Amino acid sequence: KCVGNQAAGQLIEDTDCHPCSASGQTWWPCDVPGLCWCWKDGTDRIAPAPPSGLEVDMELGEHYTVCDDILTRETFDLVAPNARPPYTYTGL
Repeated sequence: KCVGNQAAGQLIEDTDCHPCSASGQTWWPCDVPGLCWCWKDGTDRIAPAPPSGLEVDMELGEHYTVCDDILTRETFDLVAPNARPPYTYTGL
């Protein structure tokens, strides 16, 4: 079922998003990325994070994330020089 994302920056109600899944509506609010999202009753109601827009190079390894480009090991060591497991760079 489509529900409204209360943290999306626009006033939205679940009833506004109902047509997105019920009839395939293609205009507001269904055409605004992140405003409506699919939710399964009985699960935690946490909207998915918006896409970062950063490209991921899969040749960098299976454990690579875009965070590696933003927070390098060198920067982490400057910010947390005395970090201990599990709060280490590899533990991110």
